[in-house]
Amino acid sequence: MLFVLYRLSRRARQAMLAEENYPVYFKILALECALLGFLVTGSFINQFRAEVLYWMVLLVAVGTNVYYLQPSSSVKRENSDSFAVEKLQSGSRS
Repeated sequence: MLFVLYRLSRRARQAMLAEENYPVYFKILALECALLGFLVTGSFINQFRAEVLYWMVLLVAVGTNVYYLQPSSSVKRENSDSFAVEKLQSGSRS
């Protein structure tokens, strides 16, 4: 499970670099580093059954899903949000 999650997040990071979407790239990288950091420290203190492991796996999976597997819906949402802001700004000028 962890290997598949790593492979999927690696693909997501590569896609974000190709799109030059650096903030999202670093968000995915930070989640990945947090999971790896917990795995390393968990090996020393024998806490692999802690709830944090499940949350970190979930957060990396959700981040990959939102930014890599379903990017079209987030792009549509960002475009509609920017359109709404522009409409509000133009309405306040008149």
